[in-house]
Amino acid sequence: MPIIKVWCLPKLPEEKLREIFQAMISAVESIEALGLKAGNSVTVLFPTDMMSYGIGEEIIIEVSGLFKKAERTFSVRNQLAYNLGTAIQEFFPDALIECFIQSFNMDQGFWSSRQEPLPKDFEGICARSIEELSLGTRGYNALKNAEINRLRTIFFRTEEMLSNIRHFGPVEMSELKSALYSIHPALRVGMLLKK
Repeated sequence: MPIIKVWCLPKLPEEKLREIFQAMISAVESIEALGLKAGNSVTVLFPTDMMSYGIGEEIIIEVSGLFKKAERTFSVRNQLAYNLGTAIQEFFPDALIECFIQSFNMDQGFWSSRQEPLPKDFEGICARSIEELSLGTRGYNALKNAEINRLRTIFFRTEEMLSNIRHFGPVEMSELKSALYSIHPALRVGMLLKK
């Protein structure tokens, strides 16, 4: 889940913060390629600053936790930065506003206390072809050449097993993990192996 932090805002009443919050959500939802809908798919924070010098003159927007996906291209991320920056600019037209987008790769480490139940259509997901994943050509071809055609097979393979496939390296593993997560947060490589 992406986290948007808006730094250096002046002290504002709750109603104004709610307006800014809604503007941030609308800015994110307006970009279809992100695949984020409804306020529960994004967290917006307004951290308080310890020093009051310059508050409201320079406003920094920081986006983190945006999982890497093939469709979240450089231009999509730039559009997100633009949308968020201009949304804040509506409230603070005289401020210098900067927005930084940091994509997140699950290989950097990730854990959540939210235990996602398996999707209701899990059997249908298992039967899906790997062609339905948004994998790069190299990763897709590596899996096909290893005769991995269905998601079910991926759920019965460890990361080590997949990493031993010729031409299936860390980049391809990252793409695979992101693609599975985008289908449903509970989906993982090796999830059907007995522990």
